[in-house]
Amino acid sequence: MINSILVALVIAVLSGCSPDYGVADYERGEVAYAARDLQAAALCFKAAAEKNPTNFMARVKLALVNMDLGEIAAARVAIESAIAIDPTSAEARLLDGNIAYLAKDYAGAKCAFSDVSSAKQLPKGIRSKAMVSQAVLELTADMFERARVSLWRAVRLDRRNAAAWYHLGYLSRDTFRFEDAALEQFQMASRLMTDPVRAKTITHEIIPTVRESLRAKAAGKPGAAGRDPGAAAKLVSEGESLTKKDPRRAAAKFSEAYGKDPLSYAAAWNFARSKSASAKSDADIARVLSAFQDAIDQRPNSQLTYRTAARFALDRRRPIRAEKFLSQALAHDPEDKTTLMLYVQTLRRLGKISVAKLYEAYLKEL
Repeated sequence: MINSILVALVIAVLSGCSPDYGVADYERGEVAYAARDLQAAALCFKAAAEKNPTNFMARVKLALVNMDLGEIAAARVAIESAIAIDPTSAEARLLDGNIAYLAKDYAGAKCAFSDVSSAKQLPKGIRSKAMVSQAVLELTADMFERARVSLWRAVRLDRRNAAAWYHLGYLSRDTFRFEDAALEQFQMASRLMTDPVRAKTITHEIIPTVRESLRAKAAGKPGAAGRDPGAAAKLVSEGESLTKKDPRRAAAKFSEAYGKDPLSYAAAWNFARSKSASAKSDADIARVLSAFQDAIDQRPNSQLTYRTAARFALDRRRPIRAEKFLSQALAHDPEDKTTLMLYVQTLRRLGKISVAKLYEAYLKEL
């Protein structure tokens, strides 16, 4: 094959003709692709590839354009020919995986994504992209816990990976129902997104919808309509001054403050802590757990609040509630080792051994 190419080049030179390597076709393809004229781009990249059997990039671009056109079979042929030229290209291997995913060759896609994401010698940026693709594959299989961990790994590799934050936002909102975490993640995605159309959708449609949902949730809490923040703050201050010398009176102050303003973090937090030791009945335990949740809703980034609530739930034999507290905590900070360790212990207590091992493996990477 190489000899025949050399012979053709020699003949072209001796005959006074310059060989056509398809450079002009490739450049026209780039212009067409930038203008989203995909049909023209496909024709140009195909011509460039045919004129130069070793043009790796023409084949990669041809695969990409065909993928965008939905011509998956043609895309597979193009990317396979590119990989044959350069088997070491991580970019081509990742594109190969994405095309395999669209072809519903999930085993092939999984293999490609794993090859790229696990190769520590590669740049973190492309490994992060492979992790996101792996997460999308896991979401397709309803493997939500695995997808979440894959997205956490993607963010750890490249904190500017907008796609990772974007998919985390959807996972937090639609699967785990943690809208406060989803809001943060969508905000990160909107700041990092380079696609102006998608960024506008996130900023003007998704984020306002999540914000409104959180606002409605807060407004719908019992007692929220008639809350008195000023009176609650005064009662909390009085209670804090009595905590050491008269705990019972302090607890009464916190209880009154919580009744005055269920949207006060200080009131809910102090009420829950002051009542947790004496809460034995199902009703009292439920009341304390509800207060902890109200505190969390007001300060969703407080890992201490989550862990305190989870430990209370575990002490009162409510491991399912503890699991939810800790899962929400990790949605905000997946790199908090103390929270992760407690979460793994809680999962084991619930008998979710395989899930516990998944998070334990992630913990060891930190």
